[in-house]
Amino acid sequence: MATSDKYDRQLRLWGASGQRALQESKIVLIHATAVGTETLKNLVLPGIGSFHIYDDGSNHDAYNAGMIRRDNFFANYDSEQTSDVSRAQTAMEQLLELNPDCRGSFTHVPSLATGVDYSAVLTKEETTLVLCADLPSCPLLTISNICQERGIPLVICKSYGLIGSVRLQVADHLVVDSRPDHVVPDLRLAPRPFATLNT
Repeated sequence: MATSDKYDRQLRLWGASGQRALQESKIVLIHATAVGTETLKNLVLPGIGSFHIYDDGSNHDAYNAGMIRRDNFFANYDSEQTSDVSRAQTAMEQLLELNPDCRGSFTHVPSLATGVDYSAVLTKEETTLVLCADLPSCPLLTISNICQERGIPLVICKSYGLIGSVRLQVADHLVVDSRPDHVVPDLRLAPRPFATLNT
C-alpha cells in the first residue's frame, strides 16, 4: 500500500507538513506498562519515525504479579520461551508488527530509578517526545527537570484500573497553519434580518 493511500485520512486532517513532522519524530517510552504501550501504539499506527523503550520488567514479572496479570496486550504471557524475555523487547516487537514503516529499539535496565543516565539519553537531537507511564516520583522528577531544561515535551500517563490521568509538560506552542478548510454555512432564510428584529 502506498504511503499516501495509507495515511490519507490523517493527511486531510493535519496536512503534508504535519505528517512529515510525525514521520520524523523520535519517541522515548519509559516503562512499558499497559498504558505506556497503548499510548505508544496510538502513535505508531499514524506513522511516527522511531521509538525507543526503556523498561526494567520481564514478561515473567508481569505474569506473576496477580493484580496486573494479563493487563498488557503487548506482553506475551502464554509462551514458555518468552517468560525470560524483557517486557521492553516484547512490546517493541509487537508494536513494530503494527506499522512496518516505523523503527523501534529497546533497552532493558535493572532499575528505572537508578539504571538509566537520563541526562545522556534524553537529548534534543535524539528525542522529540518523552512518554512516561506509571513511573514513581523519584525518576519522574529527574526526567521532568531534564526535559524542562532541554525543551523536550513530556507526557506523563498513569492508570488505576478504569481511571487514568495524563499530564503534559510542554512549552507554549503557536499554531500558524490552522488549516481553516471548513467555512460555517450561513443558514439564514433572508440575507438581512427582518426590520422588527433590528429594533
